Amino acid sequence: MIPEFKRPELEDKELIDYYFAQAPSRSCERTFANVYLWSRQYKVKYAILHNALVFRDEGDGHTYAYPVGKPEAVKAALEELMKICEDEDCEFGLYCVTPENFSQMEEWYPGQFQIEYDRDSADFDAIVISSLFAPSFYKMDMFTSRERTMTKDGNGIAVNGVIGEFLNIPVVLSDRLYDTTNTEGFILVMKKNAISYIPKENPFAETARDASLRQTTIYLSQFYAMALTDDTAIVVAKTVLPTGK
Repeated sequence: MIPEFKRPELEDKELIDYYFAQAPSRSCERTFANVYLWSRQYKVKYAILHNALVFRDEGDGHTYAYPVGKPEAVKAALEELMKICEDEDCEFGLYCVTPENFSQMEEWYPGQFQIEYDRDSADFDAIVISSLFAPSFYKMDMFTSRERTMTKDGNGIAVNGVIGEFLNIPVVLSDRLYDTTNTEGFILVMKKNAISYIPKENPFAETARDASLRQTTIYLSQFYAMALTDDTAIVVAKTVLPTGK
């Protein structure tokens, strides 16, 4: 029997917070405020399955968020969701799956599932943040692969400003995103094709290569600057930060 999913309402806050507390997470999806607000924009509903909290996105077929609860309840809910998808003759799929969640599934169902972090990431080039936000990103569930951009001893040195990836989107540091007057820090989410190069009218081309020069030297200067191509392709978030923090 398919459980009844309902839209989250204000009176559901205590119940939803109770389950969130059983599986603490820094994911933005694990706050009642976001659950309530996004359910007004999208067709997201919830139900309690085997004492686990489950969200269902009914906007494009039926996909489910990874259940929230104690491990035994999560496993029972997953079994129920797989049976529901089988009865409805639809593909079983989950969203909001953290690396820890997938490790849990791999323990229960070895080699049966694969994980793909491609939600919206194909549309974005980078998330650009003030370095003051970096500690928060390090703690996020969806922030991964920072070891690829750090030195071996993990001393926090960023390579080319990239400190890691959030949902496969590179996270880049820029100290230009801090307003010292208003103590505000900014986060920019850059969509692809939002930035373009401006070509030079008379580009310089090297006529002969000096063998002593490094291979990384640029020998053809066709471009001299970058410009904003589409200002609607940038999402801006800002927050007031404590002075000196």
